[in-house]
Amino acid sequence: MSTPTLLHQYMTATLLDRLDGDDSRFGKIGQAATDVAKHLRENPRDLIPAILAGTDPDVPVDDPSIERAYQALIAAWSTLNSVHPSRPMVILRAILLAACQQAVDGARAAIPWLTAVDMIPFRRLGREESILRDLLTSWATLAETSAVLPGQIDIPALQPLVDENAQKPRKVDSNKLHLALSGAVAPSDKNNTALPGSNPHAPNAGLPWSYEYSPRMATLLVSELDALAKDQSAETDRKVSATIKSIDARWQAIESARTDRVQIQTLAWSQALYSSSARSSYRSMAIPTAVLVMVGDLLDIVEAHPRLAPASIGYLLSETVARLDTSASWNKKYPLAKILGQLVGVTLPSGFHGTALRSPAISAGRLNLRDLTAALIAGSPASSDLIGRTGIPKETELSLPTWAHAVFRQAQAVQLVNRLSRA
Repeated sequence: MSTPTLLHQYMTATLLDRLDGDDSRFGKIGQAATDVAKHLRENPRDLIPAILAGTDPDVPVDDPSIERAYQALIAAWSTLNSVHPSRPMVILRAILLAACQQAVDGARAAIPWLTAVDMIPFRRLGREESILRDLLTSWATLAETSAVLPGQIDIPALQPLVDENAQKPRKVDSNKLHLALSGAVAPSDKNNTALPGSNPHAPNAGLPWSYEYSPRMATLLVSELDALAKDQSAETDRKVSATIKSIDARWQAIESARTDRVQIQTLAWSQALYSSSARSSYRSMAIPTAVLVMVGDLLDIVEAHPRLAPASIGYLLSETVARLDTSASWNKKYPLAKILGQLVGVTLPSGFHGTALRSPAISAGRLNLRDLTAALIAGSPASSDLIGRTGIPKETELSLPTWAHAVFRQAQAVQLVNRLSRA
């Protein structure tokens, strides 16, 4: 689905009002989306608030992402305010969605998908719902393909044994060799010119000549052969060493990129119910603490993997949480405020990392469940204002497996953004 198709779907569903059949107005909306997409490609961290705002019909008018879309639209459509005296929120949200779609491909498509997929059930989408679900499905497909497709492993090229830039083998200096041979045979050359270090006897001198000839010839031959062998040995060693390093680099790339490695590791983690950060069983912790530490530990496992973890890892987490205790089962649901309230002041293990749960600091705009968790870990109270910034209805109830799965996926989006920011 290309960006024009997405905007056309909104127009076909009569969601983009006051176009009055004017194709130029539609083109200006598309131009605004292209301009916002350029910003999102250059600033991948803004993808998260952009998709949260774009998928929320109740997003505030002063949301920073909405403001960015509005400024882009004003730049493309200078008479906008005469047609829309108040901000056209559906159009601005459509611009954000189209911009997100333009800005992502491959593994990057996982950022908006992981961020928004668990927030959609809390939104009142109406006619937009089928459009947004199709959009999220397309991103999920791209992300999962990037996670599991072997052909996308970045493997270093095998270095050839023949190196065109290598130093050419040394050739024997025929003039030097001829001079040395002549000196071993006679005291002077055919022009009666004395040869340095030569045999003092002529060949007809008999035994005295042979006594001088033999050691000189032996020294000459051994010296030349040793030099040639040394040069060849050094070149062979260099080629073999370079080839071994090249093969090792390829092997390491293949091994580190194998999807089944992270799957095997997480399966072992799930069966053991052991926290490497706390060095104890999750069952020895209070349930709210255990669930939070489980999310952080699993994030650390997938963070060490160079590629996007398959979607199945998140579902494994939720099933593992459900095995902890009956109070953490799928059927046991709690008000969101109660779940978050139990995390206030929670004592985390000294070895707990969970980087994607701690950063970045919450900024202005819409929040998701990961953002709330990050705020609580940082010491913020579970206030109604903070929860309200998610757009989730106050009466919402969630099971702990559902909550953990959502926080994990949203934190994975943060991990991907952090990787892109470091690249």
